[in-house]
Amino acid sequence: MLAEIKIKFLNWDSVFFGYKIGALEITSAFCLPALTAIMEEAKATGYRLLYIKISGDKSLIQEEKTSQYKLILADERLTYIMPVDVAAALPAVAPHVQKYQAAVPDKQLIDLALQSGAYSRFALDPNFKNQEFTKLYTAWITKIVTKEIPEELWVCTNAEQDLVGFVTIGFDQLGAYMGLMAVNEINRRQGIAHSFIQIAHTRATQAACTTLRLVTQKANLPACRLYEKSGFVLSQTEYLYHLWLQ
Repeated sequence: MLAEIKIKFLNWDSVFFGYKIGALEITSAFCLPALTAIMEEAKATGYRLLYIKISGDKSLIQEEKTSQYKLILADERLTYIMPVDVAAALPAVAPHVQKYQAAVPDKQLIDLALQSGAYSRFALDPNFKNQEFTKLYTAWITKIVTKEIPEELWVCTNAEQDLVGFVTIGFDQLGAYMGLMAVNEINRRQGIAHSFIQIAHTRATQAACTTLRLVTQKANLPACRLYEKSGFVLSQTEYLYHLWLQ
């Protein structure tokens, strides 16, 4: 039914990107006239972009239904969960991994933040024309460093004290989670990502959390293999579409 599908105005996204953005969440099948009416309403009220989230069954929406607009499957988002044994012995933190201490992010950290979003829908959707991805991930890591986003920031350095990787760790009502993570391309396959997972598990244990979770993209096959090998289990798949109206 049309009345059951509402556009949610996204104020932060709209202000940050400079054009009107809204969101739809589709959880059950709906008729084509309803979707068409919503698109027309969104376009008439000035929306340029709608995010459409579908959990579990992407057949609920079909690209041919929106042929008059640009509809892109922008992200197949996977949520992984690992159970945490709160009684487990805590491994020592590797000496080359420590919390980030600077008051603002330096260029190396910003570069790593951009690498962490290589499979992001904001990086891969060609309809973003105004450096949205770079602006978003620079702002994201800045808010973490300045504590506006309450996540821990752990970094790995090499012998020359250059940053070669980082991970963010947060806590909420569901438990502990890993947020952004990246290892510099030339420093991969050296166990750094495993060290970050170990630290996240340790912090989850210290906080008496029973689960550790993370979100990644299905297209990021190396990351998916790493997480599954490390003991994470896939718990949810979500499909995120971008519907461009103007």
